[in-house]
Amino acid sequence: MSDIEVRVPLAADAAHAFAVYASGRWWPPAWSDDPETFERLVIQPRAGGRVLARHTGGREEDWGEVLEYEEGRRLRHTLSYAHTSGEPSTVTAVFVDRSEGGSDLHVTHGGWTEQNAPDRAAFALWADQLDVFAEMSEIDPRPPD
Repeated sequence: MSDIEVRVPLAADAAHAFAVYASGRWWPPAWSDDPETFERLVIQPRAGGRVLARHTGGREEDWGEVLEYEEGRRLRHTLSYAHTSGEPSTVTAVFVDRSEGGSDLHVTHGGWTEQNAPDRAAFALWADQLDVFAEMSEIDPRPPD
């Protein structure tokens, strides 16, 4: 099954955009099991770290594992959110500076198998969600926790 691929031009440079992405504050509450209490996505900054959905009151849901964490450039992790199959997929985000300023974000959502193929349709709106991220990356100066 083919990967979902999205390219998003960003006004911010790659290092800044990566920091905003890795902070997880841009992840939309609607893309969680409990939008009313969802606070943000937590991405532990190291290979082997966890990808967690954090909710008010300190509750966390385990959504995946960080496979690669290259500060300012590349993040790859598994994702089990919205996978009724129980079989995770893989998200890769690569940030590349442009010589004329700004950067490009390349997101590839792959790892689709016969088991998790029915879950793929839940991610048809990546482009819309990444447009929200693009806006946030221009104004959000907070580094990841």
